[in-house]
Amino acid sequence: MDYIQYKTFGQLTLSDYEVFSSVPPHPFWNRVDQVVDFSFADKLCAPLYSPKGQRPYAPSLKLKVHFAQRYHNYSDREMEEAILYHLHLKRFLGVPVAFNGFDHSTLGLDRDRMGSALFDACHHHILSQALEKGLWGKDDDRWLIDSFHTYANIAKVGAYRLIQQGILQIIQHIKRGSTFILDMGES
Repeated sequence: MDYIQYKTFGQLTLSDYEVFSSVPPHPFWNRVDQVVDFSFADKLCAPLYSPKGQRPYAPSLKLKVHFAQRYHNYSDREMEEAILYHLHLKRFLGVPVAFNGFDHSTLGLDRDRMGSALFDACHHHILSQALEKGLWGKDDDRWLIDSFHTYANIAKVGAYRLIQQGILQIIQHIKRGSTFILDMGES
């Protein structure tokens, strides 16, 4: 079997380093980049690519893209846009600031090429690395959640109370209707 050569971005430019160093570290993506090794996918997925023709993007890069897509629950088009504009993701992916991203169809075709069994196996391998390195899965886990408090002014009502409220509303409508009819009769 021939050796597959993947597209590379080469060394990042000085301006890329300046931009990336001015962006504060992301609490999740920087830690994932330190802990998880995605390079296993380059060798594992090599049989899926032809050594002839254009060089494909490395499966490790595309697996990072799919991982970020699942994490953020993005559609293919939303992921395409995120790669264009989110500096944290660009730094995590290791692409230059000027990188125009993948076309959304590339992401879908890549999933089809890998097949669901291999795709899921790769994601399970990533999760097992993260578990082994302590990124998640301990009893004293602290999860970073981007949220704010809301106070929903609702009452938990049982079925009996709901039926009772429904009957009272129907009675109110009947009263209004009969008052209207009585008023029409008096005129």
